[in-house]
Amino acid sequence: MLMNEIIDIMEKIAPSNLAMVKDNIGLSFGSKNTEVKKILVALDAVDAVVDEAIELNAKAIITHHPMIFSPINQIDTDTSLGKRIQKMSKYDICHFVAHTNYDAVESGVNDIMFEHLGLNSKGYIMDMENTGVFYGRTAELPSTMKNISLESFAKFVGNKLNLDTIQYCGDPKNIVKKLAISCGSAAKEAFFEAAVANQCDTYITGDIKYHMALYALDLGLNLVDAPHYYAENLSMAPLAKYLRQHIGSKAEVVVSSINASPFNRI
Repeated sequence: MLMNEIIDIMEKIAPSNLAMVKDNIGLSFGSKNTEVKKILVALDAVDAVVDEAIELNAKAIITHHPMIFSPINQIDTDTSLGKRIQKMSKYDICHFVAHTNYDAVESGVNDIMFEHLGLNSKGYIMDMENTGVFYGRTAELPSTMKNISLESFAKFVGNKLNLDTIQYCGDPKNIVKKLAISCGSAAKEAFFEAAVANQCDTYITGDIKYHMALYALDLGLNLVDAPHYYAENLSMAPLAKYLRQHIGSKAEVVVSSINASPFNRI
């Protein structure tokens, strides 16, 4: 099948109109006329993932994160990005991105985390650009977790993400009743304020900075720091499944085997 057909399918899975205005989504590299028989799905198009695509003879890499975040005026093949683009060009590999549109869409990144944690009463918050698109979710805990402490809940989240350790902010004895969820890098004032406005006492996100943690605590909001890679990589297998359902036998869809987290854990 042609890359253009894959783009049309991805538009159905994660419509581009759901993305934040300045987000660099869609076909970021390659030709719409490329013949694709194998697709590699990954969180990031890092060098190891590109090498994996070459080994698998995959002509399309679909990722959640953009490879090119900001506009570039030139491609310098002495840089890491330039070398990666040069390699992808050599092997006719296309790169497609579904980022904040896959965060916001029903059954996307945040809904997958909601389901993975077995939560109830899903709600929608954080319309960041007043467009009617909501990037965060709210949730209530199941009856089996009634009166769970923040410390125990953080451990639960860590176990569900297969982590040995997990950071959280707030009194360990605080009781968790209602959550806000926005996977990735969403530890920001507006997100915190939206969570509090929706009567959430605890917020799950990633990349929490020191001063943002203090701000959340001033608002009376607990935080659970679900690491960016591990929280969002959960959604890659479901994305591959959605693609298979739409593509059928036209192309093979493979989930990357590469652990592309930039952090080591001990």
